[in-house]
Amino acid sequence: IVMDRVISLLIVIFGGYWAYMGWFEYGYWVGTTPGPGFLPVCIGIATVILGAAGLFKNQPPAFKVTKKNFIPVLGALLMIGSITILGMIISILLFMVIWLLVVEKFSFKWASILCVSTTAVIYLIFELVLKVPFPSGLIGI
Repeated sequence: IVMDRVISLLIVIFGGYWAYMGWFEYGYWVGTTPGPGFLPVCIGIATVILGAAGLFKNQPPAFKVTKKNFIPVLGALLMIGSITILGMIISILLFMVIWLLVVEKFSFKWASILCVSTTAVIYLIFELVLKVPFPSGLIGI
């Protein structure tokens, strides 16, 4: 139960930070229209409310928190860390391949097909259609 409360408290802090940044740093309302901080404030407040509900609930946790529960967090941190070296596209591809092979137990054939096609769609949408550049790593990709 202690870990349950700690996670709920972290969610409240995270939501509060979102709301604070949206309100004071980005501007909640600009002139007669919502400003760039409008959505972070709304989501931040909702996150604080939901986190507080989890903080004050009197139910046993839905599942036991084990080391296995932190695998997604570790994987995401490794992917984010690899972006500076490998670039965003290669990092996404590697993360997906490793995840599908190790965690989801996909066959190499299906993992490869899914990862290459998903990465290609992401690249096409963001780089070519929307013209949003991805971070390139030290190897220039």
